[in-house]
Amino acid sequence: MRSFLLPAMVLVMSVFLVPCSSEAQMFDGTNLAPHGSMYGFPPYVFEGNRSIAITFVTSPEVLRELVPEPLVPNDETLMSLTIQELRVARPGTLIYNEALLSIPVSYGESTGSYIPILYLDKALGIVSGREIWGYSKIDAEIEIVEKENQMTARVVREGTTLMDVTLDLGPTPLPVTTLPDSRSFNVKAIPSASPGKTYDVNQITSSTMKDMKVEKLIPGQGKIAFGSSQMDPLGKIPVISIQNASFLVWDSVLDYDGILYNYLTEEK
Repeated sequence: MRSFLLPAMVLVMSVFLVPCSSEAQMFDGTNLAPHGSMYGFPPYVFEGNRSIAITFVTSPEVLRELVPEPLVPNDETLMSLTIQELRVARPGTLIYNEALLSIPVSYGESTGSYIPILYLDKALGIVSGREIWGYSKIDAEIEIVEKENQMTARVVREGTTLMDVTLDLGPTPLPVTTLPDSRSFNVKAIPSASPGKTYDVNQITSSTMKDMKVEKLIPGQGKIAFGSSQMDPLGKIPVISIQNASFLVWDSVLDYDGILYNYLTEEK
């Protein structure tokens, strides 16, 4: 027994007594570091984004199902679909396609948009959004095609077409403009590693899109067709009427905002 314990004790003591060599930092700043991150930290600067944005009327029942309390859906039962090419210029560079649904909501005096789902075609965009703000980002194939007077977009996941969009562009662009800051809300829920606990983090976070400058804005006529799979039942969302549709080229900055609501403390 002693012959086993003595080498083990020497080994443990050596961990504390032997100075660390410079090689201990050889993985700093990489994905292999203990606290490594595959992305830089906000603010994220976007330049030259291209978006198809369509706002439509849906049913109040669907909005109430999708929007978590204590957020309150808008009375006009509006929802927006945006399919876009995003271009991150800083702190790193990244180009990816994204499709998202957003719902105007309120919480007391705070207003913004709740985002129930986002589809992306790059892992780096998925991971950064989910880990920082809890954006409900998942992977999909996204195709955006721009023609002379028409834009089309399609979102396919595991062989099922979930979104099929057509935007017939109007003849006259609107004046270039700067838009006010906008907030988006997401449920950031991180399961616990401890038995008997559901979540270690369960909160509604807020992010801010600021310094938004629209370089091109062309209104048009939009059409939306939703499809469904078992895990992505978008076909249950009715498109009652299209309110507006447009193509935009824009710049912006995505930044921190804070925690709007914490389920772990507020509901105890």
